[in-house]
Amino acid sequence: MIKVADAISKEEERIMRIEYEMEKHNYIMALKKKYRSIDVYGDVAIVEDSHYKQGVVSLDGTIIVPVNKYGWIDVFDSGFARVRTHGRVGYINPKRKVLGSFKVDNNGELKNVPYDVEAKQERLYEDSKLHPEKYAKWGIINTRGEEVLPLEYDEIWSWKGKHRTSTTVRKGDELITIRFDAL
Repeated sequence: MIKVADAISKEEERIMRIEYEMEKHNYIMALKKKYRSIDVYGDVAIVEDSHYKQGVVSLDGTIIVPVNKYGWIDVFDSGFARVRTHGRVGYINPKRKVLGSFKVDNNGELKNVPYDVEAKQERLYEDSKLHPEKYAKWGIINTRGEEVLPLEYDEIWSWKGKHRTSTTVRKGDELITIRFDAL
């Protein structure tokens, strides 16, 4: 038998949930008017302004990560997102396929000119050692905007949608496993 007090509290809880969802919807609509695009993850959103610069805001509009602090912000998954500084990305296709480009030869004909991805990767690697300031560094933030893994890594593997408890990072030639519960 359901008590009257239990029925009232369940109805109040249902009303509070509806009010919360309506408020959340109104915040999202306000953000859509202010930003070029928004991607919502729980109570936070990655926003992008008209200059394609990203930041993170709470759904009430409170700025968590200012727009343009990072060169790029990945999606939030497991409460964390990869972030990258401004600069060149120093890695390419990990499958090392031979790619090609098209050039016009002396007769005016279009020719497919293959180039060696491994050679390009090696040049990028050597250049990143000579000029590290030109290349982006990677780190991880949480939904409060805190850098839980500093921006000092050359690469961080994506864990988006993989239901992982860890990821792998690369710093120079070293690969390191980072557990999310340790961040």
